[in-house]
Amino acid sequence: MNGVVLVTCAIVILAVAYRFYGKWLAKTWGIDPNALTPAHRLEDGQDYTPSSKFTVFANQFSSITGAGPVTGPIIALPTAGCRLSYGS
Repeated sequence: MNGVVLVTCAIVILAVAYRFYGKWLAKTWGIDPNALTPAHRLEDGQDYTPSSKFTVFANQFSSITGAGPVTGPIIALPTAGCRLSYGS
């Protein structure tokens, strides 16, 4: 199976899960589109301050990219560690 088939299958599975599992979650938990987030509900100008979606994305992206150089070698160590420790 080549990469295109795998990516296509993954996209289809994710789209189906998004549609049906999302509906089930909305029905089960009762999502309110008008509900305020704690940043808006408890806004005090110091601890709770609303941010734009771009700021939130930038914070999440920097957290992921910042951890990559640390977690990459940690994950690779069990597979390549024995070769590195023996020098072959």
